[in-house]
Parts: sequence; C-alpha cells; structure tokens
Amino acid sequence: MYSIIGSGIAGLACSSLLSKQGVQNEVFEKNNKILDQNYGIQLSPNASYVLEKMGLLELLKPKLKVINSIEVCSLQNLKSITTLPIGNFVKYNNLTNYYTTSRNELYELLRRDVENSGTTINYKSEITKIDDNNQKVQLYKKDGKIIEKEKLIIANGNAKKSIYKNIIYKNVTNNFLTLRSNITKQNIPFDIKGDSVMLLLGNHLHIVIYPFFNNELNVVLITDKKYFDNNLELDFGRIGYIDKKIFQLITECNWSSWQLQDRKIKLNLSPNKAIYAIGDAAHSIKPHLAQGSAMALEDAYFLANLITNKNKAKDIHQMLKIREKRVNRVINKSSQNRYFFHAISPISIIRDTILNNIDGASFLNTLKWLYCYKI
Repeated sequence: MYSIIGSGIAGLACSSLLSKQGVQNEVFEKNNKILDQNYGIQLSPNASYVLEKMGLLELLKPKLKVINSIEVCSLQNLKSITTLPIGNFVKYNNLTNYYTTSRNELYELLRRDVENSGTTINYKSEITKIDDNNQKVQLYKKDGKIIEKEKLIIANGNAKKSIYKNIIYKNVTNNFLTLRSNITKQNIPFDIKGDSVMLLLGNHLHIVIYPFFNNELNVVLITDKKYFDNNLELDFGRIGYIDKKIFQLITECNWSSWQLQDRKIKLNLSPNKAIYAIGDAAHSIKPHLAQGSAMALEDAYFLANLITNKNKAKDIHQMLKIREKRVNRVINKSSQNRYFFHAISPISIIRDTILNNIDGASFLNTLKWLYCYKI
C-alpha cells in the first residue's frame, strides 16, 4: 500500500495510474473537496501526451481550448513582435495538441478517476511530520494521531515548509509579485484570438492572456513588487509607458496576488526506502515556461510506471535522479525566460528587435527537447 501525501495534480495523477495497475494506494489531503477560485492552466504537448497515455485526454477534451499560436506582442503599442505557430509545430511533429483548460476541470477529472477506482482520498487529513527512524514510516497528523505506513509518495507541493527531514526547503526571497485574474472576452478592450496565448512584453513586467473556460480568459501579470504601491496597485509612473488599452485592462481586472517564491529543494532520500517525492514537493518550477502542470504529470507517470513494473526502491531512486536532468533543464530555461521577459530599457528594446527578426517556426524547433518529449 502506497500512501500519497497531497491531492494536487501530481498526487492525483500518480494515484490514478497506480490504481489502474492494481497497486493499492491512498491519498492524504489537508483540505476538503471545495476548490479555490478557478483559473486557467496551459497543457503543452508533453503534458497532453501524458493525459492521453492515462486515457483521460478524450474525457477532458470538451473542456479544452486548442492553442494554435503564441502571439508575442509589445505592451507599449500592442503590436506583434513575433508569432510562434505552435499548431503547425504540433502537426509537423505528430504531437498531441497544445491546450489550455480550467485548473479545476483537470483537478475534478483526476479526482473522479481516483475515486472511481475505489481509492480513498482522506480529506481534512493534514500530515505535519514524517518520521522514518523505525522500519515503518510514521505519519504525524494535525489531529494528534500517529499512523504507520510502509511506502510513501510525497506530493504536497504547496506546503510552506518541509514535513520530512530528508527533504530540505530553502526559500530564496525574490522581488517578484504575481497578479492573476479572470475576465470575460467581452471585457477585453482589444482583440485576442480564441486559439492563441498572448504574451505581452514590456519594461520590468510581462502579461499572459489566454482563453481557458467557457467565455473566460485567464490573465497573469508578473513584475517586481517595487512597482506596486501599498494598495497593490501598479505605479505606472515607474513602469513606463504602456498602451492605453493595456492600462484599461489592468485597472479593470479583479486581481488576486501572491509573492512568487524561489525555492531550492534538496532531496536526501534513502536509496533503500520506498519514499519518493514528485511535483513541486521535489522541485520548484518557475511559471515563465508554463511547465508546472506538465512536470507534475510527467513526474506522476514516470514514478507510477517504475512502481508498477516492480522495480526495487534503489532502482527507482536511481531513475528519478536521471529524470532530474530534464527537470533541471526546464528550471534553467524558465529562469532564462524570467530575465528575458523582465528586461529593462535599453535591453528590452534589443530583446524585441531580436524577436522581431526570429522565425517563429525555427524558434519552436529549439524547444523540441521540451515539447516532443514522450515519457
């Protein structure tokens, strides 16, 4: 019996895969079934491929938006800088589509799949500490109970601190603040294609907009927190000029905000124990490559296959270390994008000039290692 801590995308996907292969498991979740505010997520081809392998993509398709292009535009005048023809790239390389969808829709699909398999999701069961000093693993619950388990998968990526001494979190403070909002298409003061992700680049900040659910669009704004006042409103005098329609969008959105944390995670897991970490519990993915959900799904599929193929714990840990090379490459590329997206003048001018002269199809070919990966 495997005990999975956390019912996010990674935890539920791993539970679903294990259950379908006859591997008994249970899930511990500190919250209840009520989901938070609904937002969008991007499912790049490497992510939708995993959902297809899980047999869930067809079920989710009515809730998916197919993305055929990524439009890179200027925040100063809304003019196109370059277009990445992701739809043509997908067809040429025989990949599953690039999609956007509701985070809640994906979550509910995974949850139903887990529960329909007969696996128990223990809601309101917060695990505050893991102790493996004995032969069995002891899980300390918030209600004071201590339960013993033999095999463990840690997938509680939203935990503020590590609950296991052999997983070390180091939170590195940065100055980035993220704003997120939903808005209906009718309230967008400029045109946005129904099959595009729009990436708007300026000085100090970037905005991403895409359709994701019914008639709603997901809007994400990331910039240095020094450009916000005490009421979390942008100081446009310091940001620099942006198009008046962008200004209108920013002022009309009903934003929620959070500090974008950089977390360095060190795994000191024993190679001889069936204790594994996946998703954000194992690595911290920055949002600047839209690969958070993709890495969670890849992790879940990778680990579940290793377990169902009856690999020994030592071999599983070794294979997970090999997988770290891919994850680290994603993290490094996300970090590069962060500095690229948030360049300041005159570097931002050079950035836009370079992008304006790049062929979008050729640029996507440099990302084959990411999108064409079939786990």
